[in-house]
Amino acid sequence: MIKKISPLGVFGNSFKLIWKRKLAVLAYLAVGVLMLGVCFAFLTLWGTVVPDNATGEQFTQQVPSLWFIFGGFGVIAFFLLGYKAWSLSLQYHFFLAQAGQSKYLPPKLLTKTIFGVGYSYAIGIVTGFITLPIPLLGVAKYAGMNSMMALLSLSQDITFLAAVFTLWAVLSAALYVRLSLVFPAIAYGRNSGLLDVWQISKGHGIRLFVSALLFFLFMALTVPLAVCAQFMDGMGGIALLSLAGIILVLSEVLWNAMYAVWYKELLLRGIRLKRAGAGPTQRSISTRGVMQPATVDLKL
Repeated sequence: MIKKISPLGVFGNSFKLIWKRKLAVLAYLAVGVLMLGVCFAFLTLWGTVVPDNATGEQFTQQVPSLWFIFGGFGVIAFFLLGYKAWSLSLQYHFFLAQAGQSKYLPPKLLTKTIFGVGYSYAIGIVTGFITLPIPLLGVAKYAGMNSMMALLSLSQDITFLAAVFTLWAVLSAALYVRLSLVFPAIAYGRNSGLLDVWQISKGHGIRLFVSALLFFLFMALTVPLAVCAQFMDGMGGIALLSLAGIILVLSEVLWNAMYAVWYKELLLRGIRLKRAGAGPTQRSISTRGVMQPATVDLKL
């Protein structure tokens, strides 16, 4: 009997992997901070050239040329593509690190980055298409009311509406978390789509969601630290804010490490199920794409 994958085990192994590769993680973080610095520098420059209250003719007069506007869109595109490339590189590094290999940039990174951005939008569209009917049905009965009646009904049904939107948020998050397995697949170079990662994670949807909850609970530690820092003076407040910043940055690395661990564990489980004589669905999924033992030994 092949056991299910433990969310706590994945969470703990992610921390171990980060600590084991701490020097590489620091290098990745330095690149991430550099990208953020470029974006913030441009935003600061934009604020000095164009005041917030500049509109119409004032705006036209204050902007040196259209190239500055195009530059703004270029910075946004740079950040989106740069962040996705950074995230895919982290997942690629962590995935191969579990096999004892030290590689930092996946082959064909630009192509994979474009695919990654495309899949980010695709996941958003799929998630919205599936879950959006829940809040729409929740507010459907208010459609024929005038504004006063609608506000009165909303105030009386606040518990019902809270339940509806909570259900919508939970289902959306669960779908997003499960479909996001496509990103380590892209990073590794496996020929996978949303249906493939959905099938390979069959039976682990709730466990993936629990891992995400553990991640968000860890990231939520920054909130009390930041609040307490507001009531402290001197070095105490600075220390708490610094600790909150470290946790926030570590959370970004942890998210990518967690997905690399999950993806590796799910692939191994699929291969073990095939060896144990699993059904045709598990066989086709577990061997689809790459995953050649001669290329990457994941210590089966």
